[in-house]
This record gives sequence, structure tokens and C-alpha cells, in this order.
Amino acid sequence: MYTIKIYCPNIISGYGGAEGYVLTLASYLSNTYKNIDLSMVIYATTECKECANHENDRPMKNQMREELSKKYNLAFSDELDFIILPESKNNSVISKYCAHTRLRGTSTGTDLYINGFHNVHYFHGRKNIHIIHFPAPPRVQASPFFTKHRFFKPVAAALDSRYRNCYDLFLCNSAFTKKWLEHYWHVNEDLIQILYPPVLILDEKRDSQNRDSINQKEKNILMVSRFDPRKKILELVDFFIENNAHYPEWRLLVAGSTDRRYQSYLDVIEKRAQNNNIYIYKDIAPIELACLYQKSSIFWHAMGLDVDEEKDPLDLEHFGITTVEAMSAGVVPIVINKGGQKEIVDHGINGYRWNNLKELRMYTRAVMLDETLRQSLARAAIEKSKIFSRESFYQHADEIFQRFSLIPEEYRK
Repeated sequence: MYTIKIYCPNIISGYGGAEGYVLTLASYLSNTYKNIDLSMVIYATTECKECANHENDRPMKNQMREELSKKYNLAFSDELDFIILPESKNNSVISKYCAHTRLRGTSTGTDLYINGFHNVHYFHGRKNIHIIHFPAPPRVQASPFFTKHRFFKPVAAALDSRYRNCYDLFLCNSAFTKKWLEHYWHVNEDLIQILYPPVLILDEKRDSQNRDSINQKEKNILMVSRFDPRKKILELVDFFIENNAHYPEWRLLVAGSTDRRYQSYLDVIEKRAQNNNIYIYKDIAPIELACLYQKSSIFWHAMGLDVDEEKDPLDLEHFGITTVEAMSAGVVPIVINKGGQKEIVDHGINGYRWNNLKELRMYTRAVMLDETLRQSLARAAIEKSKIFSRESFYQHADEIFQRFSLIPEEYRK
């Protein structure tokens, strides 16, 4: 039996690109290899505390697996298990040390350990992989504790070295992320591979349906994002209002997930939207979001507006899953020319990338006024989106796992 463990602490409570990435990789492993012992290492939440108290409660874990399968439209083998760690709210140094030690202990004796979270933990698997959604900087630069207590700096340096050296492979979600991993950690390029995230909507919408919808678009500009100040939703809402005279018949649709931390920010957005041809969709179901994509003509994205790309890369879009989702439905992307968006949108071919709001206005007007141009860009956007499909993810993951001999061939189905 070949043991594989994947650490992604918020897999039950969270719902986003990082969780979808990790679970799609778990689905690939579950359905490609035999005689493997595959487990997800997670932290206890309200949903799974009962299960944490009954480690061998198979019905409860089966229910968790089925819920994840339904939420992400993925297939897992019945052998997928869960290792549930107790969640500690004590932030003392000793408590954190104990929690990290307990977490690292889950990797002991494991053949392949996959860290799917944003951290700088090291593990003890015989082989270790870190999935990098965006790299955390070294402790010696960014840790509040080690930068405050500088006499511990040698300890920080030793921990940083242990982190960098324990991994056999770093999987990055974009070239943008890869650039910053190399910048922060000076990792050997031979140990880094780019594996673009899988975009789920491509599995739900067939080519013919998308191509037919190109001719049936409504005068909608769509934004899809978390309601988070870093996403710059409010700035584009204000931009739409200020420029409404340029496109009086158009609507702005804003769809996204909510977060209690940013409720006041959402309140301001909703207040601005009133009587301005702006419609807000909060926490809508995937099928409803797919409908918004199908009836929208233009997609806007502005994360990184007024951000220095070289100084604050964390505040940029590190890939851009919603941009690809929009493109897959024939929505023309007009997105900021920063971060991972530059790898998705080919300027003037399948959309536009803007550097300032003046350019955003110009490109938006061009697409609005030229139906032939819009349809041409939309068709090209659908074609480009296929690079980021779930099928492509499985294929590239398989190539990487074979090239790096991460799992012996004798376990392949």
C-alpha cells in the first residue's frame, strides 16, 4: 500500500480556488492509482467535530466525501479518508509549536506528502510536494516573532532552510507565482513545475452551447469576485457610474461570495448600486453563476489597481479563475494588466488588458460598439480557456507525476 496524504486545513469549511485545486488533484490520484492509502489532513470545524471525536466513524467521513464530491463535481474512490486535527485558538508560541509538531507528525512514514496550503511548514514524508498558490516570504523577512526577536534569527534561517530543502517538487499555479517563489526562496528551477488550476465551468458547458450563446449575449458587464476590498470592486462600481453616459443601455452585474469581515464594504457597494443599473448577486449557486456568464458580454477584473506589482505582489490576482470561467462562456475579458491575468488574456486576440482606467474605458467602448469584434474576441476566448480545463489539468498532472517518479508505476491502474 502506497500512502499519500494531502494537507489542506479548510477543505470542509472553505470554498474557493485553492480548495478546488487540491481536491481535483486528489480526484486525479484517487482515479489513476490503485492500492494507495489516500487521506486529506484537515482541521476540525463545526461540520466535522463529531467526526474528530470518532476517528473511525466511517459513515460520517463518507458523508464528508460525498458532500465534497457534490460541491466540486468531482469523483473520489471510497478509500479517500480524512485525518482531522483539533483546532486550537491559543496563539501562544508554545501552542503554535505544539500544533505544528502535531501537523508534521501526520507526515511521518508517509510515502508522498502534499502540502496544499499557504505556509512555510516542512514535513517528513519520503517525498514531499508543496502546492504554491502564492509563496509566503521567508521567516527571516516576514515572521512577526522572528523579526521582533532578532536574536532568534539563526533559528528562523534554519527553519527556512529546512522548509526549502524538504520538498522534492513545488507545484505553482502560474508563472507569476513561480517568479515570486524563485525570488523569495531561490529554489532550483528544476524543482518547480507550473500546473494551472482546473476551471470547473468548462466541464459543465459544452462548446456548441457556448458558441451559440455568443450571438445571444445581453448588454451586461460582469464582475465575479469575493466582496473583499483588495478585489477593487467598489472602484469599478464607481467607474461604471461615472461613465454611464458612455453606455446608458448597459448593466453592471456583480457576483461574489460574502465574508463577515467585509460586511461594511459590501454595504457601501450595495448603496452605490441603487438606481444606477447595477445588480448585486451574493453567494449564488454555481448554476446561477453559469447563467450570468452565459448572458454577459464583457468581463471586468481590477484586482491590483493602484498596487505596485513589484512591491505588493500578494495584492494581485495570482492566476484568475473567474477570468477563465468568463472566457469559457464567450464573455470578452477586459482585465487589469497585472499578475496572473497576463498569462490568461492575450491582448487584442481574446480580450484586452488595461493599465489605467482610461484604457479600460477605451477597450470597453470598442467592444460595445463593434459587434463583429466582440464575437471574434469571444470565439478566441473560448479556445484559449481550454488550456485551463479540468481535462488539461489531469493530463499535465499525470505528466508531472510520471516525470518526477512521484508514485511508482506499479500502482498505476
